[in-house]
This record gives sequence, C-alpha cells and structure tokens, in this order.
Amino acid sequence: MARLRGHAVSDGENLALILVDYDNLVGAFGTGPDRGHRIIVSMVRELRRYLTEELRIKPVRAVAYGDF
Repeated sequence: MARLRGHAVSDGENLALILVDYDNLVGAFGTGPDRGHRIIVSMVRELRRYLTEELRIKPVRAVAYGDF
C-alpha cells in the first residue's frame, strides 16, 4: 500500500492506493466458478473499511490487475 502526497492533498490527510494482484489471489482462493471473485471482493471491501475507520486513511482508488 502506498501513501500518496501531492499538491491537492491538504496537510494531515493520508491517502491510499490499493493494488490487488488478482491472478495470484484467484489462484489461492479460486475453488468454484465465482468463489475466488467473491472472496477477493470481500477482502478489498474489508481493507477499505479498515483503512477508513481504523487508520483514518482515505482509499482513493483500488485497482485489480492480472498478467501483463
């Protein structure tokens, strides 16, 4: 997770970028046609909640990527 700082960010505001290696996670959790996808979506949703509520970091974007 990277914290982003830029000219548009006010002092004291922490921002996060969430990058998800989708292919590796599907391989780890992918048992069944949609099970891996649902688990990954649930994990990202919980991570966003944790960042916002517990750490007071605003997730500005979540990106899932696969093989290039």
